[in-house]
This record gives sequence, structure tokens and C-alpha cells, in this order.
Amino acid sequence: MTTTTRSGSRIALPTNALKVCASCGAARGNTRQSWHQITRDGAVVGWTCASCPAASEPIRREASGRFVAVVRGTAGADGKRPQHKRRFDQLTAAREWVE
Repeated sequence: MTTTTRSGSRIALPTNALKVCASCGAARGNTRQSWHQITRDGAVVGWTCASCPAASEPIRREASGRFVAVVRGTAGADGKRPQHKRRFDQLTAAREWVE
């Protein structure tokens, strides 16, 4: 998968992000139902399929097919923000952990 530079969003988009899922590479065809838009500056620049996390979620799909959830906590007295990271086999489990 060829990626472009990142700008404004944490997800790196493939060059054909309007035609395939930006996360797993599944072809979109003419389907829009259950797919999530990826927007930058008000324009749609890509899509993610229903079986992948939306670009706005703190969850990413790894190449192995597992999901990584990264949640940042509030700053403590020392000014550091703790970061909690966990891997899951299922997207629903990752979403539950984030909540």
C-alpha cells in the first residue's frame, strides 16, 4: 500500500483512498452504507469500511489484522500525560476498552 504524507489526521491515506478502505484496503465500489468518511478541511479524502475503525477513533488496524487502541490520560502534577495502549483481536473489544 502506497501512502501519502500525513496532514491534519493521524491516519496515513493510500493514494486511492476514495476507492478502497484506508485501513484494510477493501474495495469500496459504489457502496456508501456503513462506510465512514475521512474528511480534511471539509472535503472527503477517503473512506473506511464497516469492519475497520473510523478515522476519528483512537483505534488503528495493524498489518497483522489486530487492532491497537491508544488512549491518553489527563496530565498529572508532574505535567506528563500517561498513554495507555492495548492490542485486541476484535474491533468491538477495542471499542469497549476505549469507552
